[in-house]
Amino acid sequence: MIKIIDTFNNKVYFEGELEDLQEKYFDEMEKIEEKYDVYELIDHKDERETMNFLKKAVTCIEIEDMEELCDAINEYHKKLGIETSMKIEK
Repeated sequence: MIKIIDTFNNKVYFEGELEDLQEKYFDEMEKIEEKYDVYELIDHKDERETMNFLKKAVTCIEIEDMEELCDAINEYHKKLGIETSMKIEK
């Protein structure tokens, strides 16, 4: 069980099993892949950045690097213009 807290906005980003978060990210990747092929993503910056984030997040989960996962989430949100500060609650 893991809990990721956005301390900047005082909100829970995710609470549950890592496998559930990974599955959520895989589902989002699948939706993008169904909508665009690899070459179409070149022309769609927002979707390409989302896909890059999702791939990085999944990798962080697979190697269980939660600090890097929080950094990836913060970096992605910053690109979207959203200020966050994710931390793992123990």
